[in-house]
Amino acid sequence: MKITGKIIFFLIFCVAGCRGNQKGIEYFEDNSDYFIREIDVDKNGTLDKVVSSEKYKGNELYFFVNKGGGYQMMLESINFSEDGGRIIGDIEKVEDNEELLRIHTFFPDGGTDEAYYYVTYINSKWILTKTRYINNYWQEDDAKTYVCDVIQGLNMKDLLNPEAAKMIKQIPDRSERERVCKVQDAAKEKLTKPGVESDSLVYELNNELKAVVKQKDLRLVDKTGKLLGENNSIIRITDESGNCFSEGFRTIVSKGDYFTVEQQNCSNKYIIDEYITFKYDSVTKNYMLHKLGFVYSDKANPDTLEKEKIFSAKDFGKIKFSEFNLDSVYTEYVNK
Repeated sequence: MKITGKIIFFLIFCVAGCRGNQKGIEYFEDNSDYFIREIDVDKNGTLDKVVSSEKYKGNELYFFVNKGGGYQMMLESINFSEDGGRIIGDIEKVEDNEELLRIHTFFPDGGTDEAYYYVTYINSKWILTKTRYINNYWQEDDAKTYVCDVIQGLNMKDLLNPEAAKMIKQIPDRSERERVCKVQDAAKEKLTKPGVESDSLVYELNNELKAVVKQKDLRLVDKTGKLLGENNSIIRITDESGNCFSEGFRTIVSKGDYFTVEQQNCSNKYIIDEYITFKYDSVTKNYMLHKLGFVYSDKANPDTLEKEKIFSAKDFGKIKFSEFNLDSVYTEYVNK
């Protein structure tokens, strides 16, 4: 979708008139007009707070840097929402990349029209390095999806200025996309999209989410197939340890804000039934490790229950779904 005069007007109008005086982080906490993400925005190893207007609530963006336990506003900018165009989706940490984070916007009324704005921190400045536009023409021909990386190189602070906001480069014109963008075939995309693979196991979770198991890979996706989290350090395969026959992954059971991975492992002496439970955190919009259960049976007599071990957040603290490693838990807790 090309940027229009209406969209430019909204960006200029909100930059000039939608913001009040500078506020502390307390103003935004528990404020339904905003959401907060914890991301290290100045590369010092300490989590800071990124504040954004919620959907349809404006285009405000603030970076609050952790200063000895207190938070100081160090950046005021825009979240790239557009009146009549794309709206804010989320702000996510970028893993294993030069950028710090990406700001996701999408068009809510049909078709595929998304933008990811990548931000990095260089010489004490936050820079919009590039935008990745993902687009197809659902009204005409959805056989092709265009993925266009557009270099920006703009100071996020400057985007408060209406003239600077006009400098944001948009997706290339249709006549140029075939040449400068990557083209994905929609039919192929449907076969590989998380949540619909023919060789995957799909489990419905709460909040319109799905858990998708493919070999050792466990993904969490939303109803559109957008990837929300991935982990390949949980799922067991059959006879994974090589010590004796074990079933490996069995199923995922979901109830309310919880889901549990049920599977089986084997040690030198025991058959071990594993129960790994995660709970949805509505504040961070992440699944967090909630409880671990291990039931030991005699390998020579599997019907004989030998012992149980149960661990909770009191033992292991706060662990995000994507950061959990089952083998590390065995080393640190189970085998002691």
